Amino acid sequence: LPQVCAEVFRATGDVVYAATAFEVADWCLVHQVEATGAFLTDLAPGGPTFHTAFVAEAIADAWEIALACDDEERARRYETAWWSAMRFARRLIVRPVDAPCLADPDRSVGGVRGSLTSSTIRIDYVSHVAIALAKGLRLAEAPADYRSSWPLA
Repeated sequence: LPQVCAEVFRATGDVVYAATAFEVADWCLVHQVEATGAFLTDLAPGGPTFHTAFVAEAIADAWEIALACDDEERARRYETAWWSAMRFARRLIVRPVDAPCLADPDRSVGGVRGSLTSSTIRIDYVSHVAIALAKGLRLAEAPADYRSSWPLA
């Protein structure tokens, strides 16, 4: 929902969409585990999974809207939540050090496991992490004068 609201806000500038994105993003922050950065969802009741990146995509969109609305406190909260989520997601990425345990390391390194206890790698796991990373890094690396002048169009 925050992703859709962000798209409509970018197109219209209507703050009702910003408010809705903030409401949902704030609710998500309540379900983030402080110790790990993972977001808990009912999509995977067994514990934290790649869904953390799925939620982090929405947090990044809400973060962008908060910047556009000059809501610095909210933007800081979303940025902190995004970085924490990415620290967790990083633990799901298959690394070269994992190669001795992989049947096909050339194809597996860089993949994203579904959870900390799973060896399953799927393209949607990878895409959610990649999209969340790209969205957040774009915001984190944007110069302050650029961020403050965003029309979001």
